[in-house]
Formats: sequence, C-alpha cells, structure tokens
Amino acid sequence: MQVQSFIQHPSEVPIKMAVSDNQFPLPCIHESTSTGVYIHTTTQYPLNSCVEVEINVQTPAFFAKGYVCSCEPKSDGIGFQTGVVFDCPDTAFAVRMIEQVCYIEQYRQKVSLTEGRELSRDGAALEWITQYAANFPELNTIT
Repeated sequence: MQVQSFIQHPSEVPIKMAVSDNQFPLPCIHESTSTGVYIHTTTQYPLNSCVEVEINVQTPAFFAKGYVCSCEPKSDGIGFQTGVVFDCPDTAFAVRMIEQVCYIEQYRQKVSLTEGRELSRDGAALEWITQYAANFPELNTIT
C-alpha cells in the first residue's frame, strides 16, 4: 500500500541503499502514520532495519540513514517498493531537499527528450519550482 505523504524517488536518478553495519532498530514503524521516501530496490530489506541511502544527483553524493517501514514486491514483478523513513528532523529536511533536486534533474531530462530544449540546472530549477514545488510533500520524522 502506497501512502500519499511519501515521496517516490525518481527512477532516472541513481540511488544506492544498503543495510547499515550499525543497527539502531526502532520498536515499531507504521507506514500509514509516517512520511518518507519510496525507493525501487532489487533487494528485499528487513522491516525496521537501519539503512544507508546514497543519492548521486550531484557531487559529492548525498548520504542519509533511515529505517525501512515497508518493502513490498512491485506490481510488475521487478524488484520491491521500499519505504524509508527518517528519525532526525535535519535528515528529513535534507532528504526532502535532495529529492527536489532529483525531481528537477528528472524534469530537465524530460524537457530535453520531449521538447528538445536543453536547460541548465538553474533554468530547470526555476521552471520546476514554479510548476511543482508548492505540491511537493513535506517529510516529517518518525516519533
């Protein structure tokens, strides 16, 4: 079950995820009362496990630690829809910001393919923010 308050990480932007060597499991995480990021993974991750996420949309890459709150097989049978939540307000804010950068990059690529316009990152950001930023989900921390 997908929750609307989650951000779907765009598949066009590289991301890596691995179970952390340092596990700080939380007692219970409920996807329906959390906000986070959905990531398409090829691995099924254990619920409540601490994971390290690396998003390669800029240099240097962005890193964050989060917790798996869901991991369901995708309807197309290829991989898993993995929900990751964050327990630190600063991390949740940073993840939301980097996901916006990911969506801006996806937008820049889409405009290039569909309209033949080559936008700079700043130009794509201006257009994307005007059109989509107001509806971008907030990320709250788990409690």
